[in-house]
Amino acid sequence: MAEMSESALVSAMAAAGVPPGMWNGFVQFILRGRPGGHFLNAVLSNDLKEACNRADDQNKHRLYEMMCFLYNNAPMVCFGSPEKFENWCKIGGWEGFMKEALGEVPDHGGDDVSAKQAADGEGQD
Repeated sequence: MAEMSESALVSAMAAAGVPPGMWNGFVQFILRGRPGGHFLNAVLSNDLKEACNRADDQNKHRLYEMMCFLYNNAPMVCFGSPEKFENWCKIGGWEGFMKEALGEVPDHGGDDVSAKQAADGEGQD
């Protein structure tokens, strides 16, 4: 995985062909664990049926590019299943993940899920 910064993610999305209207949603989710709209959340949760249902005319033709971007640039623990998606939101994205890795105590918004639990898919109700 390359550098994890907003500019690095935007450059990677541009190179992958991700539509610019999706860039902020991906950045906010990957770096800060903030969920996006219904379409983006379906993509991140690996719900193809819902992603196709929610996609607008531009995004329905760019699902492949979005998945290539995620696979090559996002932490594998943050996307690919509803559990990974939820856990990534709970730990606060990359920023929360790194705080825990450095021994700091991130604010999980009241949810007690560690970075290790998020990576292992634990901490789900």
